[in-house]
Amino acid sequence: GGIAQLLSTTTISAVVSIIGILFKMISKKSTYKNVGDIMLGFSILMFGMQSMSGAVSPLKENPHFVNTLTMFSNPFMGILVGIAFTAVLQSASASIGILQALSVTGAITFASAFPITLGIGVGAACPVLLSSIGTNKNGKRTALIYLMNDLFGMIFWAVMFYSVHAIVNFDFMEMTMSPIAIAILNTVFRLATVMILFPFIKWIEKLVFTLVKDTEEDKEEQADNVEKSEPDKEEQADNVEKPAAAENILDKAKGTEFLGGKVQNPQADGMTLAQTTIVDENGSVTMLDMKDAKRISVKFTPDTKVEHWTIQGGGAGIDMQAAEVSDLEEGMGVEVEGYYEEETFVAVKVIMEEYV
Repeated sequence: GGIAQLLSTTTISAVVSIIGILFKMISKKSTYKNVGDIMLGFSILMFGMQSMSGAVSPLKENPHFVNTLTMFSNPFMGILVGIAFTAVLQSASASIGILQALSVTGAITFASAFPITLGIGVGAACPVLLSSIGTNKNGKRTALIYLMNDLFGMIFWAVMFYSVHAIVNFDFMEMTMSPIAIAILNTVFRLATVMILFPFIKWIEKLVFTLVKDTEEDKEEQADNVEKSEPDKEEQADNVEKPAAAENILDKAKGTEFLGGKVQNPQADGMTLAQTTIVDENGSVTMLDMKDAKRISVKFTPDTKVEHWTIQGGGAGIDMQAAEVSDLEEGMGVEVEGYYEEETFVAVKVIMEEYV
């Protein structure tokens, strides 16, 4: 009893929430702060599940409630309820969570849980379809693929399961489902659907492109984009051969230069910058692989400023926040403003760039 209580969801969620709060309040690194957010979100979810379970527990004595759930053992009714319920909530996780909360009443059997689980997958596609209304054709295709994966999985497993059940008559259909059993059922159903549909990815893709066709204007635009994205090899070679003085933009007003690249071996007093982005005086940009990047020793001073930029939608929005040198991580993309002292680059400002 003591061990079971120690390992209960109440205890675990409390411990996780405390650790998450500590990460949020004490840690200076954004990575740990994000982990803290995740842990707090998990704790809130678990608390909500426990609250729902306690709220619906008295319903197990209500005959009207039990009769209503028994009606969902009809496959068509169960699937329709799963689709409609999830479409309204716009979350498959929330629907499964509520189904788990209802299972503590002891009125949810496998016969009721299985068709509802089948319908939940299709209902989860509704918000995706709604969000694709104002998007381009690729956005609509993505939403259709989401719908077709769940729809084909529901049809396949419904036909297979109930066909075999009609012949064999499974004994576990009246088995009372627990929250863990519902979680396992949902997980197995999802994994089995992926395994069944994986060999048919090419055909699903062709079907989607048949339903959402490209016009001649779309094809011409795609061809233009491909031509623009292809680098000019001669120009790229010229950029690589230019001397170091022409590799960076010179801010003559400040007397500083800008270097772009990846962080290597970050320390409190400096780092190594793998310069993967080179911009010449004419504004021509050359992108290099890590193996071809020039390694530059960067020095930090007490006056070095560090900022974290979260860049959204290809530059449509930028969220700038103050950061610390300790937030720099290996492989992070940065832009460094500073000046050379012999072979060492003294950083005036370091901008950590994160694209979302």
